[in-house]
Amino acid sequence: KLFSLGAGDRQLIQTPLHDSLPVTGTSVALLFQQLGIQNVLSLFCAVLTENKVLFHSASFQRLSDACRALESLMFPLKYSYPYIPILPAQLLEVLSSPTPFIIGVHSVFRNDIHELLDVIIADLDGGTIKIPECIHLSQLPEPLLHQTQMALSLVLHPDLETADYAFPPPRTALSHSKMLDKEVRAIFLRLFAQLFQGYRSCLQLIRIHAEPVIHFHKAAFLGQRGLVENDFLTKVLNGMAFAGFVSERGPPFRACDLFDELVAFEVERIKAEEGNPPKMIKHVRELAEQLFKNVSLLYLLHL
Repeated sequence: KLFSLGAGDRQLIQTPLHDSLPVTGTSVALLFQQLGIQNVLSLFCAVLTENKVLFHSASFQRLSDACRALESLMFPLKYSYPYIPILPAQLLEVLSSPTPFIIGVHSVFRNDIHELLDVIIADLDGGTIKIPECIHLSQLPEPLLHQTQMALSLVLHPDLETADYAFPPPRTALSHSKMLDKEVRAIFLRLFAQLFQGYRSCLQLIRIHAEPVIHFHKAAFLGQRGLVENDFLTKVLNGMAFAGFVSERGPPFRACDLFDELVAFEVERIKAEEGNPPKMIKHVRELAEQLFKNVSLLYLLHL
């Protein structure tokens, strides 16, 4: 939409291509820079398996960005528990709540939060996370964990692969931070497409009620994937976020987005690229371009 407010200006507004896709700016790339690949993957697994995650930093902006980034990495799932990017001092007792959460607190309360025994604490300023001994953190199933770590390393540290060469190739220009953000999110989109591939074949739609009831056959899904005893995926399927995913994406007639297209048409391509890093990175960048185009834009153009 192009319009003018007068004084020789032109304003251009572009709406997102898909309203369901989260807009992250550079927050996801920043979270990986602050905590590193392994720590962010641990936090990602923690929220998917309904553990409590607490960020602390001396910067309110960092807290807000980190919470938004972690929540966005869950797409196409939606976080269903308390989500408080900046917790006021008067509400610190919320941290003793029995429910899972994603919360950020200022570092001035560092001494108070370290007394919590069932909370995974991430220090954004120090780049570390603390997992209490009483928490057993389930990890992504192999080979998906290794593939995700490799893809993130290729995107975030592209020079690592050639660092030991006697005559390394010329250094490539680093990706723009916003595009790097979308490349990382594209990797997680591919991950969810691999995790949930074939989920629609396990949906049962019951139409005898005024509103159709959708049931997901978890045992059949785990059985056909050969992951019946996998602790991580079992916890994900039993979680509130996946229940919302089924109710939202279960109906056969609905608006589709990038994830639906990926699951429907690209899973075989993703499988074929598992042992071919150049093709995998090419696909990641194609997805990143689509994510980048999804951002709501407001331009101010002067005549």
